[in-house]
Amino acid sequence: MKRWIGIILILVLASGMGSCIFQNDPAKPNSPPIIKSYQPDSTYMYRKVPDTLVFLIRAIDLDGDQLDYRFLIEDEVSSTTNSLVFYADFAGEYHIQGLVYDGSDSVFHNWYVDVRGHDNEPPYINWFLPEQANVACAVGDVLEFHIGVIDDDPASLRYYYTLDSLLLSSTSPNLLHRFMERGDYTLRGIAWDGEYGDTIEWYVGVTGYPDTICPSSIIDLEGEPGEEIGTIRLTWTAPGDDSTYGTASGYILRTSLTPIQSEEDWNDAAGKVGEPEPSPSGSQETMIARNLNPGTYLYATMRAVDDFFNLSPLGKCERILVRGIDIQGRVIDSRSCEAVEGFIVSAGGIDDTTDAYGSYTLKNLPLYTKVIRAMDEVETGSVGDYYDCTKDLLILSESMEIDFYAMPVLGLANTVPPYYYYDRFIAFFKDITETSGWAGRSTVFKRWNHMTITIYNPPRIHGEIDLQATARDAMNEWEDMTGLDLFFEVDDEEIADTRIVYSDSVTSKHHVITIEYNPDGTPAKREVWIYPNNTMVPLWRYARLIFTHELGHVIGLMHSRNVGHVMLGLTLPQVEHVTEDEANVVKILFHSPFIVDYDIIIEE
Repeated sequence: MKRWIGIILILVLASGMGSCIFQNDPAKPNSPPIIKSYQPDSTYMYRKVPDTLVFLIRAIDLDGDQLDYRFLIEDEVSSTTNSLVFYADFAGEYHIQGLVYDGSDSVFHNWYVDVRGHDNEPPYINWFLPEQANVACAVGDVLEFHIGVIDDDPASLRYYYTLDSLLLSSTSPNLLHRFMERGDYTLRGIAWDGEYGDTIEWYVGVTGYPDTICPSSIIDLEGEPGEEIGTIRLTWTAPGDDSTYGTASGYILRTSLTPIQSEEDWNDAAGKVGEPEPSPSGSQETMIARNLNPGTYLYATMRAVDDFFNLSPLGKCERILVRGIDIQGRVIDSRSCEAVEGFIVSAGGIDDTTDAYGSYTLKNLPLYTKVIRAMDEVETGSVGDYYDCTKDLLILSESMEIDFYAMPVLGLANTVPPYYYYDRFIAFFKDITETSGWAGRSTVFKRWNHMTITIYNPPRIHGEIDLQATARDAMNEWEDMTGLDLFFEVDDEEIADTRIVYSDSVTSKHHVITIEYNPDGTPAKREVWIYPNNTMVPLWRYARLIFTHELGHVIGLMHSRNVGHVMLGLTLPQVEHVTEDEANVVKILFHSPFIVDYDIIIEE
C-alpha cells in the first residue's frame, strides 16, 4: 500500500512540476485570463447606509499562468484576493473594479454602487421666478429664471432647464436666456436628487421680429509688425450694430497663409484671441495679435458681429508681416579697424547694405533663419576686396547684434621659393595662427584680452650683447611694422603679462610657453625662455632675430612654412626682420575680438 501511495505522490508532483515549467512559456503566444463569473450580477446598484456587499470574481487562464487578483475602490487597492467585502457606511457614489492579471495581460469588471444615507424624500420646488406661469417678452429680450428647492439632502440636488426639448443648462438653479426668435415656448425648471425630481413650467410668448441688419464690413483694416516678436498690430474703423449705426457686440479676427476672399476661405482660416470690445461706430480700433509665426507673412480679416449674431460681410483682407528677429551690427576692416561701406549682409531672404559707418540692420527675420552672410560683391562667387563671412545662427533672440570683421583679400609680399602658400594670404593666415582646421586643428583663435601686453624685460649682458636692449629693439620693430602699441615694459615681473627668463642650459631651444589661462581660454601669463649658451642658434649672431621670433609667439603667432618669414619654424629664415605679411596678420588679430572662429571666413 505504501508503494502505491509513493507512486501516486510522484505522479502528482510530476504534474505540478509540468505546470510550473510551462507557465508563461515565452515561445507561446499568451492568452489573457477569462472571467468565468462574478458577483453581484448587477453592474449598477443602490444601497442605504449601513449595508455590506460581497464582490467575487472567478477566472481561469488557458495557459495555466498563475493569476493575481486586485479589487480597487475609487482607484485605490482594497483587496489582493479574488473577493472583497465592501462596507457601505457612508453615502456616496462608488466605483469598484475587480481585476485579474496573469503577469502579462489583465481583464476586469466594474460595479457602480450608489449609497444613500437614509430614506430619500423627493425634492420640492417651493418658490420660483417669474412667479407667473405665463410670460411675455420681445425678440432679443433676456429673461431670468430661478427655482428654490426644499430637499432632505440639498448637496445631492442637480438642476436642469429645458426649452421645449432643448437642454439649456444643468449647472445652477439660475438661468439667463435670451430669446432670439418669435414664437410660443415651454420652459421647464427641474430639480433632481438622483432618484426623484420636481418640475415647474413657464409658458413664454415671444413677439416682435429679430434684428436682421448686420454690421457694416470693415474696409480699412491696416496691419504692421508689432513691437514684440510674433505679433502684429491692427487698426481699423469701428462699424455699427446696424450697418454703420450703433455699437457692434464683438469682433472676430481670422488669419490665413492665403488670401481670405470667400466664406469658404473664412471658414478655413484660423481664429485668434484678444479682440477688443467694440467702440461706437466711427471710432478708431486697435488690436495686437500674438503667438504668430515670427518673420512670416499672413493674411488677416476682421469682421464684426451684433447682438443677434449677424456677421458683417467680408471686408478688406490685409497682408501683414509678423514681427520677427532683428539683427544689426557693423562690418569692420580687420586690418585697419575702419568701417567698411557697401558690404551686403543677408539672412532669411532679407538683406541690407552697410552705410558709411559700416552699419546694417536686418528686420523681422523668420525663426527658421540659420545663417547670416556678409559679402562685398554683388555676384556670388566673384572675388571682391574682402573675403566673405558667414555665421551660423544657433540661438536666436528678439534683438541681436552681430559684427563682422572683414579680412582683406591680400597677397603675400615676402614669400620666396618654394611657394608653400601660393600667394594665398588666407592660407598663410590660418596656418600661422593654427586656425586652419586641417589635421584636427581648431578654427578658433584666442588672443590676449587686451591690446597692449605688459612685459618684464630684465637686464642681462651676454658677452658684448645687451640682451635687454636687444629685446627692446625687437619689441619696437613689431610696433613700427604694425603701427600698434603692442608692448609696455614693467619692472615687476609679478604683474607682467609676459616675462623674459634666461637659462644657462646648453641643449634647450628658445621657446615661449603659456603658464596661465583666463576662464575663457585666452592667455593670462606667458614666459619667453632664452638660452644664451645654446650653440645651435648662437645668440651672439642671431640675438635680434631670436627675440623678434619669440616675441612673435608672445603676440600669438605660430610658425610659418616659408623661408621668407621671420616666424619660420625648425630652421633659420632668409630674413631677420618682421615682414609685411606677418605685420598684416598681427593687425588682423589685434583688431578682432578676443575669441574668433575663423571658420566664418570663406575663401572665394
